[in-house]
Amino acid sequence: MKKLFVFLLVALLVFLFTPHSIRIFQQHISSNERSSWAPTAQYQLANLCFWTLRYSQAAECYGLLVNKYQEQPERMVSGGYPVAKPAQLAMSMSRLAISYDRIRDYSSAIEAYDRFVGAYPSHKSAGHARSQAKKLRALHQ
Repeated sequence: MKKLFVFLLVALLVFLFTPHSIRIFQQHISSNERSSWAPTAQYQLANLCFWTLRYSQAAECYGLLVNKYQEQPERMVSGGYPVAKPAQLAMSMSRLAISYDRIRDYSSAIEAYDRFVGAYPSHKSAGHARSQAKKLRALHQ
């Protein structure tokens, strides 16, 4: 019983202090966006938003990670932003689609599911993404 109480107390504190934590994290990442640790920090920020049910913020954060820290030939030449880890990019693309779905931005969700499946066709979540995109197309297009 004591462990459950401590867990619930910690969960409540995390939920209450999350908006402040998110703002601090965003400021720190934006002022150090070319640092080698920036993609991981952006990924953790997106996860924080996602797991605290802040799906609009999660979509923004995952979208930023996917668009800014994904390996792209033009950035490799210009020495731009660091590149995120492949596992982080895959999970970010999947959760970006889920976040759009949860905030009922269905056209963006369909596009994100399709982009995820196109980039990671054999990922363990690709089957779910395919079926969810098909379901959303049937219901909202």
